[in-house]
Amino acid sequence: MSWADNTVKVRYAGQEPSATQAKSVGWTDNRAVVWDTFTGNTVNHYTNESSPYTVNATRGHWFYSYVSGAQIVFYPTRASAAPAQ
Repeated sequence: MSWADNTVKVRYAGQEPSATQAKSVGWTDNRAVVWDTFTGNTVNHYTNESSPYTVNATRGHWFYSYVSGAQIVFYPTRASAAPAQ
């Protein structure tokens, strides 16, 4: 799944804006923080990047909320099929 504004929403106070919009009103941060096992450092990925980060289901991710009760909501998109050869 892509970590992008069209697939990641934040549900809070009866609303469901994109993660970037939720950041602009001070509810959450729109980044996923991932541990890079090769460098031993964390790496930030933002939902408004021009080339979306692909969320790996086997890795842990951190998402920061400034308010209590915010929920992250994923709307995965179907990957396009590879062309027949």
